[in-house]
Amino acid sequence: MTSKIRVGIIGFGFSAKTFHLPFLKVLESYDVRKIYTTQTSAHLTHPSIQFTSHLEDVWEDQEIDLIIITSPNGLHFEHAFKTLSHHKHVVVEKPFVLTEAEGEELLALAKQHQRILTVFHNRRWDADFLTIQKLMKEGFLGDIYYVESRYDRFRPEVKKRWKEDDVPGSGILWDLGAHLIDQALLLFGMPTEVFADCACQRPFAKATDYFKVLLSYPTGLKVSLGGSNLCLDPGPKFMVHGTKGSFVKFGVDPQETCLIEHAFKPSSDWGKEPATHSGTLTILDNQGLPLKSTVISEQGRYQEFYEHLAQSIGAQRVPPVDPISSLEVIKLINACHQSALEKKVMAV
Repeated sequence: MTSKIRVGIIGFGFSAKTFHLPFLKVLESYDVRKIYTTQTSAHLTHPSIQFTSHLEDVWEDQEIDLIIITSPNGLHFEHAFKTLSHHKHVVVEKPFVLTEAEGEELLALAKQHQRILTVFHNRRWDADFLTIQKLMKEGFLGDIYYVESRYDRFRPEVKKRWKEDDVPGSGILWDLGAHLIDQALLLFGMPTEVFADCACQRPFAKATDYFKVLLSYPTGLKVSLGGSNLCLDPGPKFMVHGTKGSFVKFGVDPQETCLIEHAFKPSSDWGKEPATHSGTLTILDNQGLPLKSTVISEQGRYQEFYEHLAQSIGAQRVPPVDPISSLEVIKLINACHQSALEKKVMAV
């Protein structure tokens, strides 16, 4: 392998343009060589990169070391399987795959060919999530017994795109829910039970645009996860309640907006939330009265995924996201769909 990791990308939609290319073009460890897309004018946006409308051109390119898959969710397994079969490292955009069986087959193939397989769960590096991890680690909240995490947006009109069509892997449970479930699993591990309610609420909606998920744990912990496309005035993004205190946080991580508007510009300010988005920590003072304080968020850092990945590929180390943990996300999403369908609590 040359000093730079030579990259191919499958897909050139919002994900590739917003969450992958901005980092790959700036970080010195990477050299983006080729992108597969059916968009005829795509080459005009990045003249230094070769574009192709033939998938095999990416897989069969002997100079490419790593392929990043940003195709529709229903194609993740097929494209990752082909990538590993061509002895290349692979990053799969979340969600990893659609079934446990698909994920297990990819894990076995990656092991067989001794290649890195990882999943782009970038919201592990959201400012608010990093802040909650720190508060829990430092013991400010005590034992946690109730958590609520939501991802709400206001998109009243159904758009003509695969994510909102009636196809495998569409809908916001697979999209936004994958992030929320991944974060919950990182904090608390696998629950023992799940109950879910999913719906198509908007006129003409064909894919899930509302979900509410309740994860139950043996300790008594309850984790409530939700998302809606009909929320003009969202409530808290996070609420975490424990035996010593509570943390409430409004607002969403700024990195996506920055990537859309300005791409990635490494600086000391990258990933910093505005002060208006700071969360509130409530604990008891020495007199047993509620004491509120503002908690400045940790600095978000999506770039850490690709920085870690470069080290993983160079030294065959553990990848930034263990695909086994990503497979647990898939197990829970499918349990959620089954729970919503049968309208009952599911053991997991």
